Amino acid sequence: MLQSPNPVVWVIGLAVIAATDFVWFTFTSNGVYELKTKVKSRDQERKAPVAVLLCAAFASLVLCSFASDGYGEAALTGAAIGGLVFFVFNACAWYILGEQDWPLTLASVDFAYGTALYTLVSMLAHYLSGAL
Repeated sequence: MLQSPNPVVWVIGLAVIAATDFVWFTFTSNGVYELKTKVKSRDQERKAPVAVLLCAAFASLVLCSFASDGYGEAALTGAAIGGLVFFVFNACAWYILGEQDWPLTLASVDFAYGTALYTLVSMLAHYLSGAL
């Protein structure tokens, strides 16, 4: 069920997603994503933090807008939203960039990461909504 998101829970969700993404990309940008070969300009590099923050803001707002009756329902909601978002992104990246630049193994890792992150943040939002 949709609800008006608690602003404090939204900001905490935003911070958790953004911080986790920054840590994730710090450790995986070259080993997993090989961004040095995909990012062609300094302008693209400067856009990355803005993109991460915008995605975190919107994702956390959506995750905090669903009321859950328990942790299981919150986890299912987060997994459904995360799975949908990351599936669509990775399917499009695989199609547009091609197997050479966005192989299915990379798409699978990214999908699993995003789905797990959104699942956990949805559960955190459920907890915080009851605690605040």
